[in-house]
Amino acid sequence: MHAQLLGKVRRNGTSKAGKAYDFTACSVSYSAFGVEGVQVSEVLVDARMIQFDALKVGDHYDFDYDSKGNLLNVFIED
Repeated sequence: MHAQLLGKVRRNGTSKAGKAYDFTACSVSYSAFGVEGVQVSEVLVDARMIQFDALKVGDHYDFDYDSKGNLLNVFIED
């Protein structure tokens, strides 16, 4: 999915179950069939894929998913 980053927030800590988590919640916009204007969505990106500081608001990214909808990788678009 080719998308523009509109905003981001880092979430990290330990869950109530004692499991550590570290991810970035990315608000993105992208073109979608049948939508007048743009579609917006939130994408959760594991910190091991790309560092929070490497994501720049306003830049374009390619979010790569598998056939089950799991995020595989994030690529910076030029």
